[in-house]
Amino acid sequence: MVTHKPVFTKHASEFRVKGLLTDPNLYCFLIGVGLLVGIDVLFSAI
Repeated sequence: MVTHKPVFTKHASEFRVKGLLTDPNLYCFLIGVGLLVGIDVLFSAI
């Protein structure tokens, strides 16, 4: 059982990552953060 546990958790985390990558809310969040960071960089450059 101990030898199979890391493999199971690895697959579980992969499924979680795939679920996140297909989640549209994640893209909305990333775009929002990207815009905030971009605006912050622009204003600090001026």
